[in-house]
Order: sequence, then C-alpha cells, then structure tokens
Amino acid sequence: VTGEETESCQSSSKHCLSVLNQLNQQRLSNQFCDVTLLIEGEEYKAHKSVLAANSEYFRELFIEKGKSMLRQTKVTSIPLH
Repeated sequence: VTGEETESCQSSSKHCLSVLNQLNQQRLSNQFCDVTLLIEGEEYKAHKSVLAANSEYFRELFIEKGKSMLRQTKVTSIPLH
C-alpha cells in the first residue's frame, strides 16, 4: 500500500463519517425526514434511504408501500440479521 493509497482511504473514511454525522444531524433537526416509525408508542423520524440501505426489512417495506406514499409505519418487530 502506497502512502497515496493510505491517504485516500483515510480521506474516504473521514468523508463517510462526515456524511453519517450530517444525516444524523438532519434527523435530529427533523430535516428531510420522510418517514415516521411508531415503536411502542414512541415516534421516531427517519430517512427512508438510510433505513432501506441498512435493512432488507425496510427496503422491502418501502418498495411495497412506496406507491401509497407511506409516511408513517407501525413497527411491531424487526428481524435483526
């Protein structure tokens, strides 16, 4: 691994972390949130794209329900695999 490749990987990691931090700040500020999850009586604002990118359950849910412009979903259980 060359010094340039190492620097590129570190820069990429910083960029990824920055993107995740910005997405979380947007979520906390309720900016660009496009879905509300209702979990045990608590509402959680979220970004569909982030949920779908990290969960097959949500990806399938949003694809299936996407045509109806789903904005709120009641979640009873989520498979954790």
